Amino acid sequence: MKWTEERVRRVIELKSKGLTNRNIASKLKTSENSIKMKLSKLAKKGKIKLKERIHDDNFTFKGVSKDMLVKGLLLWWCEGSSYNPTQKNRENRVEIVNSDPKLIKMFLDFLRTIKINENKLRVRLKCSEEEEEKLKRFWSYFLNIPMERFLKSILVKNYKGKKLEYGIATIRYNSRKLTSELQQRIDKMNKDIVISKSPSVH
Repeated sequence: MKWTEERVRRVIELKSKGLTNRNIASKLKTSENSIKMKLSKLAKKGKIKLKERIHDDNFTFKGVSKDMLVKGLLLWWCEGSSYNPTQKNRENRVEIVNSDPKLIKMFLDFLRTIKINENKLRVRLKCSEEEEEKLKRFWSYFLNIPMERFLKSILVKNYKGKKLEYGIATIRYNSRKLTSELQQRIDKMNKDIVISKSPSVH
């Protein structure tokens, strides 16, 4: 594919708007790898600034109480993502989605208890356009996460459903290592649960 000045300008514009490499590739009808390589070259020339990848992925379960561990695992199991190798990139993230700030905060407390790398935390909101800035400020303060770690919001126009006071928040921690660890612990917890058969009714 020939990289004309117009196509280069378009790539820079789309990336600056927060689109993923896959989305940019779809819009420009080219491969994701081609976009990735071009962005890398543009970054080296100083024409675009890419987010630095954070490789530090340390966490520990040492000293975590059984109560906190079970609470965190159950929250993720019931309200969050789970390991599924058929869904691309889903196995790389630990995330939970909910409209209840206390529930989101409870899961975040669990992540902080196991000492995850806070710089890798991301938050995404789903809310009405007119309430975005107000809700961003609320969630940033309530979760103690700076605004620069918020992903581009999903904005809903002319929302006709039940109005949610705080919108819907997703808290995300990209980590294949932690996802695998949590799934293993949930699998073990499942094996330890004994389901007794109800007595037959005559």
